[in-house]
Amino acid sequence: MIEDEIPNSRTFLVCLSKAAMARAGYFHVEQHRASDAALRIPPERLFVLPVLLGDCEIPRKFKQYHAVNLIEPGAIEMLLRSLSSALERELVATPDAVERLRNELVGHLGAEGSSNQDFVNRFMQTEEISFQDSVGLIERIANSSDPDRLGILLKLRAHDMLSYAEQAALDIAIGNIKAGRRTTDTQAAVKGDELGRIAQMAIPGNAEATALLQINKYVRYISRKGTQPYKMAEAKIQNLLAGRD
Repeated sequence: MIEDEIPNSRTFLVCLSKAAMARAGYFHVEQHRASDAALRIPPERLFVLPVLLGDCEIPRKFKQYHAVNLIEPGAIEMLLRSLSSALERELVATPDAVERLRNELVGHLGAEGSSNQDFVNRFMQTEEISFQDSVGLIERIANSSDPDRLGILLKLRAHDMLSYAEQAALDIAIGNIKAGRRTTDTQAAVKGDELGRIAQMAIPGNAEATALLQINKYVRYISRKGTQPYKMAEAKIQNLLAGRD
């Protein structure tokens, strides 16, 4: 019955979560059926509406559609507007009802329901956070449905303690938001660009010193300013360049 009704439906609301995407089931078949049906729908008509229940990777077949994460501020209201447009009738909910739903979702999802403020708090853990984790948080904020995600990233970019790698990652994410693009593979991009530059650096006639210079240049690039790894790498670089090591 579900297969028969998908092509005849006015709109297809697909709810995505980590738990659902991690296990096999007919749920995935329904996604494929909806994706196929969308190919026969006029492009100006809203048919597929992906909804994220907490932090979740969007399947490739749905990445062309704008998805909302219901735990983010303004996302439930945005979904109601989209459904109203798709169904051609106004759907409304009181602010109290919207807030109750969001709180229920956050309570049910636990860690998966982390908000952008949670991501910001984790990002600001100066000593503990790794480069990989910080770039992952930048991508989560950039790809969220939070209408203030650009402002959040701009505020993070203004901090002096950021590593050069984080600054580059934030610049990429900010540029993508302004251009209306998703932010993906940021870590590979910022590492690749810098590793290419580092590979050109050398101490003539000393291969061992060159290798140490390149390693410490990379450590300094991914370490937050003022932290112990950054200070140690900076001191090693200065000594190598001065010929003291």
